[in-house]
Amino acid sequence: VKGSANRMFVYGRGRKVVVVETERDAAMLWGRFGGKGWAAVGTGSASNKPCAEVHRFLKGAEVIAVALDNDAAGLAGWRNFWRDEFARALRWKVPSAWGKDPGEAFEGGFDLGDWLEGCELTAGLK
Repeated sequence: VKGSANRMFVYGRGRKVVVVETERDAAMLWGRFGGKGWAAVGTGSASNKPCAEVHRFLKGAEVIAVALDNDAAGLAGWRNFWRDEFARALRWKVPSAWGKDPGEAFEGGFDLGDWLEGCELTAGLK
């Protein structure tokens, strides 16, 4: 199943938010971790920026784990928008040895729960 769409999708209203490129990864992360206070946003593209409503939602987040893909486009998206726009944003990509995105890492057996817990610890939430 192809994972992308060219608009943002927001799953949940948690105050901890993980931002990924594909709707598929956003749905998977929210399904697994929404009960632990995580919301998920699928951007549709590393270069997409949120609309006014999504921007307001993100401004209220305790932490934004920006998990755009491990590629040049993901890095450019981080540098060109997310790191400067949101004070609570962290570049929180999956380790490249596990793939380019959380979906690939999950398929390979990577523990996304520990990965998100590490983000909480880094952000001072635990």
